[in-house]
Amino acid sequence: MTVLEVTPELPAAELLRQHFDEAFSAPDGIKRLRELILTLAMQGKLVEQDLSEGESIGGDSEGLPSSWKWVSLGDVVDVLDSLRKPVTKQDRREGPYPYYGASGIVDYVDQYIFDEPLVLVGEDGAKWGKGDRTAFRIEGKTWVNNHAHVLRPHREVLDDQYVVHCLIERDLQPFITGMTVPKLNQARLNSIPIPLPPLAEQRRIVARIDQLMARCDELEDLREQQEHKRVQVHRAVLREVTAASDPAAFAEGWRFLADHFGELHATPKDLAELRGVILQLAVMGKLVPQDASEGTAAELLEQIQAEKKRLVQEGKIKAPKPLPPVTEAEQPYEVPQGWAWVRLGEVALSSDSGWSPQCESMPRVGDAWGVLKVSAVSWGRFQPEANKALPVGVEPRPETEVRSGDFLLSRANTDELVARSVVVEETPPRLMMSDKIVRFVLSENVERQFINICNGTRNSRIYYASNASGTSSSMKNVSREVMSNLPISLPPLAEQRRIVAKVDQLMGLCDVLQERLTAQGVKQGQLLGAVMAQLAPSVAVGRPAATAGSGRRGRPSAAAAAPEGSSGEKRGRGRPRKAAGAEPARSIPQASSEADAIRKLEALRLERAQGDKLVSLFEE
Repeated sequence: MTVLEVTPELPAAELLRQHFDEAFSAPDGIKRLRELILTLAMQGKLVEQDLSEGESIGGDSEGLPSSWKWVSLGDVVDVLDSLRKPVTKQDRREGPYPYYGASGIVDYVDQYIFDEPLVLVGEDGAKWGKGDRTAFRIEGKTWVNNHAHVLRPHREVLDDQYVVHCLIERDLQPFITGMTVPKLNQARLNSIPIPLPPLAEQRRIVARIDQLMARCDELEDLREQQEHKRVQVHRAVLREVTAASDPAAFAEGWRFLADHFGELHATPKDLAELRGVILQLAVMGKLVPQDASEGTAAELLEQIQAEKKRLVQEGKIKAPKPLPPVTEAEQPYEVPQGWAWVRLGEVALSSDSGWSPQCESMPRVGDAWGVLKVSAVSWGRFQPEANKALPVGVEPRPETEVRSGDFLLSRANTDELVARSVVVEETPPRLMMSDKIVRFVLSENVERQFINICNGTRNSRIYYASNASGTSSSMKNVSREVMSNLPISLPPLAEQRRIVAKVDQLMGLCDVLQERLTAQGVKQGQLLGAVMAQLAPSVAVGRPAATAGSGRRGRPSAAAAAPEGSSGEKRGRGRPRKAAGAEPARSIPQASSEADAIRKLEALRLERAQGDKLVSLFEE
């Protein structure tokens, strides 16, 4: 059944059951499921109401079951912030008592302030988004610093763990003040509206949440185990394919990979690993069959040497510096008969690098001179638009201008991107290399894209990592000499071209699979949003009504600390005052705001009575 086949007769719980695996297999599926559980709980849809449990105290019941009420947090808790004490790290003495901050235990100290069950809420240095662990319970002998509010719930009307769930379920960002140092001040804390059921129902809700969260934990563990096994098999198969020493073993591994392709390549990371294996197989001679009629790499090297000699005699290039043979220790694998191990500099006619004058911060306009940024050669495809304009009055250096056919590498970059390369198939005029870009002019007797493949393999990355300079991973340097000495496995020219064609074909298939994975992720996200919108439509935040002259449980109300910028204004008892242009807090986005599939699902929303319960949602 697809998302577009939902019918008005399909109950919401059945909707979840039928789409559960697909919807909640999204990357954030389990997180959203936990979100859904808390949202249903705070809407009174997780457990049945029991009229014998009475009604809660508070204001109105807008958007809630009739026995529930909206209350301001400050009306049902005591805030004990005046008792907390910060202690600097150097002044703390080690001991057995936990020292709490905004998000949990910071240290252990030798004294305590509190000795009772309490609820802490981050004041600053915390996260206040929906689902963030903004609030948490503590008990026993503890010390709390001034980065967490300390709450003692009125336990005759409010359960400790219930209020924790309330605050985690809410998006508290609308209550945060301060731009430089975001903060949930005490006045805003007290004004937070919470839905309050009768105490007995709160405890049943907490028990049900605990039960369902435990099932989420089990589901999460199961999926992690399945993913771990899948990744293990995937990597084992790729290792087997690349390490196969005879055609039969290689064919068996490749057949297994093909037979289980969909299961083994379920994430972008899997595809990235597959792309790497394709490159590795290409330079090992395992992607296309060898053909003795195409000659040998030794014959090809003789032709390259003759080409260099001729160009030197014509004065077009300088005599190249001799390079040492590739030693056996530098050969990570055996190459097929007819291939040879050579160094990058042996198949290049010349090499040079660019310059880096002080440039404008913007790209060049039209055909004005520009200097390429290192990002122009870092991502596998030449990107001429990544340039900076040469200032007016600065003389260009035409000898550093990039030309079609150039083989360009980044000399300085992060450890992941340094020495990455591109082949310039075509280029606009008047673009110069920067001093972070190295150019090799390759012989006409090699296929440039094959050399590019060689430079991008795992073994080449290991070589560059071993020979790069620089202590920071964010900026490594590889000299032109190191690049020239890169060992590469060289087949005859005709085979190079067949290998490049095969790699292009396989990479095209990887691109198609990448698009399908992306589309699948979008569909999962849409379906997840649609299912959640069906099960837990957003409700307006209620306005707890206060009886004139009365406060918590009928006591006279006290004026709260005034919000910043006000003068003696009393604390509101419902929604916090909304800043101009601010959007109201919502629990679950409306389905009508999702993509087309979700809008169609929304159009078929079930006509269900307010307060329908979804106890059967997570059946025993």
